[in-house]
Amino acid sequence: MKTNLKLTIAVALSSFICMNANAQVRSWTHNGSLSFNQTTGCGICDGELWSQAGEAHLDYDILGDANPLNAAYVDLAANNSCLSSTDCYYTKGLIVNDFQYSFPTNVTITITGIEVKIFARAVNKNAIKDLQVQLVLNDAPIGTDRSSTAYWSKTYSGRTYGSSTDTWGTALTPAIISDPGFGVIFKVQNMTASTKRFIADWVYVVIYYTVSN
Repeated sequence: MKTNLKLTIAVALSSFICMNANAQVRSWTHNGSLSFNQTTGCGICDGELWSQAGEAHLDYDILGDANPLNAAYVDLAANNSCLSSTDCYYTKGLIVNDFQYSFPTNVTITITGIEVKIFARAVNKNAIKDLQVQLVLNDAPIGTDRSSTAYWSKTYSGRTYGSSTDTWGTALTPAIISDPGFGVIFKVQNMTASTKRFIADWVYVVIYYTVSN
């Protein structure tokens, strides 16, 4: 017998609980500094550093908090200007990983899709766009970049990438997804001619899979 299930885990720039029918849910609290890694693998590369990356906590609750108290943020230079990690129009990668996934044993698990949701906002409209939204394994991007061409809203909103049938152009196994180094990398860029701020509060990931005996 084959069963369709989905596993929802959130790291909000700590953690977010999402309850769904036919879902397996695990959640915990991560210190932000463990969930975020913006320099590993290329600490000297250009790209604006995120501020308060280690202090981002979950302030968005089930009822919906429109103004999180703690979040990662970045002030981006004018478009096409990138002189250093303190003066650049795009960001270093914000990596969220170590989701601590677990799967049933003694059955065959097939990963059918991954859905990523990022809850964030731009301070100004028509200013900030994605540069990269991609899965990572041990800080190395894998699969297809699913970044959007749409501008980020001025109000906090959850933007969804992937779906229950999207494996992001890569072969995914329970072993890969359970690896502490598995996660998501997120970068944004300023499309305007003046400095603009962007704020990111949380990321959650839904793993869709089938179970067969």
